[in-house]
Amino acid sequence: MATVSLQTELPIDRQRLFDYVTHPENWPSFYASVVSVEPGPLSEPGDTVTGKYKLLGKVIDFEAELVDRRDGSLMDLIVRSSVLPDVRQTWRYAGDEGEVRVDVTLTTTETEHWFGRIIDRTVIPGALERDIRTTLDSMGGLIAGGAIAVM
Repeated sequence: MATVSLQTELPIDRQRLFDYVTHPENWPSFYASVVSVEPGPLSEPGDTVTGKYKLLGKVIDFEAELVDRRDGSLMDLIVRSSVLPDVRQTWRYAGDEGEVRVDVTLTTTETEHWFGRIIDRTVIPGALERDIRTTLDSMGGLIAGGAIAVM
C-alpha cells in the first residue's frame, strides 16, 4: 500500500475551482495523463465515469467511482483499472473568497503478491507524487491563463 499527500494554494474562489475540477469532462485539461473521459455526473456516492489514462506510452481504461462528495469542500473517489492497483483519491478544498487550499491524498490498495508489495513501496509512491504534482501545477496554469475564470 502506498500513500501520497500533497497540497497547494491557488488564487481562485474555492467553489469556482471545485465546480470546474469535479466535472469529469474537464479532467483531460488538467489531470496528468488523463487522455479522455466519458461525460457523466459524479454527484452521488456510487456514480461512476470511465475514461482513458496514458501510462508508459500505453493507453489504459479506468473507472472512477464516487465515494463521497461535499459541495465545495470534498471529493472522494476510487479509481480502478485492470493494470494498476486501485487508488483512493481524496480531494479537500478549503479557503475564503479568492484563495483556495487543495489537499490531495492518494492511497493504493494493498496487494497480496510479494513483487507487487515491492513495487507499491518503491515505484508507485513516486509515480503518484509526480502525477498529482503535475495535476496541481496544471490547475494553477489554467487559472493563470484564464481558462478557469477567477471571478
